[in-house]
Amino acid sequence: MGPRPLASQVRIWDVNMEARPIKTFNMHEHLRPKLCVLYEKDCIFDKFDACFNHDGTQVMTGSYQNKFNLLSTDDSQPNQVLEASQTPHRRAPPQSQQQCNGDLPRDFSRRILHASFHPHQNLVAIAATSTLYIMNAT
Repeated sequence: MGPRPLASQVRIWDVNMEARPIKTFNMHEHLRPKLCVLYEKDCIFDKFDACFNHDGTQVMTGSYQNKFNLLSTDDSQPNQVLEASQTPHRRAPPQSQQQCNGDLPRDFSRRILHASFHPHQNLVAIAATSTLYIMNAT
């Protein structure tokens, strides 16, 4: 058996295709070198919710630094990393750019563990620490 990957992937499965997922998103690969720090802060046990939007074209999941990911399931839109803050249109750099810059979270307590899409509209609810953000997902 080869090395075990860091459990930081979002996998999209088709229930009729059991052999492999139809799409895989790597989420926290830039944290792999810091597993000792994550373990010391009990962050390796963090579970970020993942949810689909009302038409199944996007998946949303939380991350550290109050960031959340909007991932396109059909590649009709680019994947985005956004920050839940008082200025909601502030985009975070892509994770590949963060990885190249070595930009690791400094405060692991600022994380989005719970997020949800509205069942019929493009609205998202994001719980960041003690604040609930409701945003337009378009």
